[in-house]
Amino acid sequence: MSRQKILVVDDSIQNLQLLAGVLENEYDVQFATSGREALLLAAEEMPDLVVLDIMMDGMDGYETCERLKQLSNFNDCPIVFLTALDDETSEARGLALGAADFLTKPFNITHVRLRLRNLLQRVALTRMLEEERERLSITLYSIGDGVITTDENSNVMLMNGVAEQLTGWLHAEAVGKPLDQVLNIVHQQSRRVLQNPAERALAEQRIVGLPNHTLLLSRNGGEYMIEDSTAPIRSRDGTIVGAVVVFHDATEQRRKIEEAFAFNATHDPLTGLLNSTEFNARLNRALSTAQEGMFHTLLLIDLDQFRLINDACGHAVGDRVLQNIATLIESCIRSGDTLARLGGDEFAVLMEHCPARPAQTIAESVCDRLDNYRFIHDQHRFRIGASIGLVEINESWGSSSDILQAGDTACRTAKESGRNRVHAYFSLGENIVKEKQGAANWAGKIDAAMENDRFILYAQRIEPLQPERHLPSYEVLLRLRDDDGKLVPPGLFIPAAERYHMAGRLDRWVVEKTLALLSAVPSLHGIDKICINLSGQSVGDKLFHKHLETTLRESSVDMRKICFEVTETSAVGSIEDAIYMMTRLKELGVRFSLDDFGSGVSSFAYLKALPVDFLKIDGHFIRYLPTDPVDMATVRCIADMASLLHKETVAEFVETEAARQTLREFGVDYAQGYLVHKPEPLNVVLGLPDEINNPQPLVSVR
Repeated sequence: MSRQKILVVDDSIQNLQLLAGVLENEYDVQFATSGREALLLAAEEMPDLVVLDIMMDGMDGYETCERLKQLSNFNDCPIVFLTALDDETSEARGLALGAADFLTKPFNITHVRLRLRNLLQRVALTRMLEEERERLSITLYSIGDGVITTDENSNVMLMNGVAEQLTGWLHAEAVGKPLDQVLNIVHQQSRRVLQNPAERALAEQRIVGLPNHTLLLSRNGGEYMIEDSTAPIRSRDGTIVGAVVVFHDATEQRRKIEEAFAFNATHDPLTGLLNSTEFNARLNRALSTAQEGMFHTLLLIDLDQFRLINDACGHAVGDRVLQNIATLIESCIRSGDTLARLGGDEFAVLMEHCPARPAQTIAESVCDRLDNYRFIHDQHRFRIGASIGLVEINESWGSSSDILQAGDTACRTAKESGRNRVHAYFSLGENIVKEKQGAANWAGKIDAAMENDRFILYAQRIEPLQPERHLPSYEVLLRLRDDDGKLVPPGLFIPAAERYHMAGRLDRWVVEKTLALLSAVPSLHGIDKICINLSGQSVGDKLFHKHLETTLRESSVDMRKICFEVTETSAVGSIEDAIYMMTRLKELGVRFSLDDFGSGVSSFAYLKALPVDFLKIDGHFIRYLPTDPVDMATVRCIADMASLLHKETVAEFVETEAARQTLREFGVDYAQGYLVHKPEPLNVVLGLPDEINNPQPLVSVR
């Protein structure tokens, strides 16, 4: 251990020699014969104690003392004055300057040694305590948890940096305040204020913890799930003098636990696919939309000969095969399709917005892929095929259990027919016959409806989402009233109109009827645009283009209020005709919207070529937007790309407030769906006389 340092300042050589003889054996002593020399030595390395003569030539001891205390490295170094003066004024002045003691001349050697030793011992003890306090402070602020200590009345005494960060209170602000004011904790769900943990620990005189789901409300508005333990602080005699609260941010940990619970509740633990419970829930949701005129398809996939692998190789190997099969099936279906493992070797696929014909093609590709799959174990090769039951989900189904039962029947039929094949419910041939018969019947009904004026125009509002856009728009929707006076959704008659090439006639009727209604409105200043759907047949029909252009030129309606919606599939399928039609009509002021954007495979490749003003994001990506990360990434990507291309975006099938808020945050410009507006007759929307007697509420969005 190094010796303590003493600086002796005196202009008397005799005194310096005397003090040297007393101190040098025990301490490291430096000598100065003037105040200036003392300042230089102290500035270089401050001693542990200064012995300073008061009466010196030039700079006296008082001035030297003042100058020493101004040095940047001066750290409360004690100063002992040497003096031959014994008057009270001199002593008072020295004490006022901070003198630690006085040594009077002539010296009593014993007294000098004892007094300086006592002073230096106090200096050493003080510095040791300061170092210990600094070490404790550094340790406290290095702890990753928040730490708050209180007195016996639960008032804050000390906080570390983590506690400051989580509570939003600075240490200097919090000291002396009640803990429940600084540590504001409530129950996560009920927001019920929870008891101050220090009060409880002090009252029960034991270590206590916070209840589950404790939420810390930070002063700056943040919210943190926290976990803690609080213990009473006892003095050496056992008296409780306060409490210490140690807590940490468990938000991310709790989130991961909750996500894991939620995932395990809806997913198969072996493959990571959805389980039967979640699949049934999604099937129910799909059925509800199918009842609005949309078409979906269910595939039930049962593996062929899988039991042989389990019996020959064991269940562990069988589990590996199931994982491989899940990956193979996933590679064959569309990115937005729902794949689940229902149990054992049975899988299911829900293909939303996909009728039976394209679903049949995808199902056959699954069969082919699994038929070519070979599993090798212990030099043995195993072949696995699949029997697939296909069911189209439309408005005729009463429940999801009926659909699953039909899929199971079709799957069994596929197995009985030789395995490794797809079988549609009843049979694909019968379905085609039924479809053709139904379409033929509807073709006659469409002709009769046009002759008897039984088609009706409805409209659904499109709501602006961004503050810079103010006016709403409306999409025109076509409905048919049957012989019983009930409204028929378009999903029942539009396919027949397209099959028998009647879609163009319907489009002409809709355009002419819409323009007639709009021309009767005194002013359209409160509406941004009226959107009219055009079929794929009309997009590819040059005679229709000519008729449409003539009709628009002869109309008195402001063409800037008209927007035609063309599906992405029809635009890309007739790309040259679509560009020609859009270019010609845009010269009149008409705008265009690309409907069902994102549902095709060529969206981004052809977008630059099509002179459209709006992208209508496919509702498939909107329905589960706030909870599906893939849908969220897709919509954000479309919104960002549209912004770069100076096109506006519309989201359809907006059914929840959470979806609307997410769309607004992503920068999507407009929202359409049942949350915004349930469709009404167009004449009602425009404020015109009611042409329809007691119109029924509309069930379908499209």
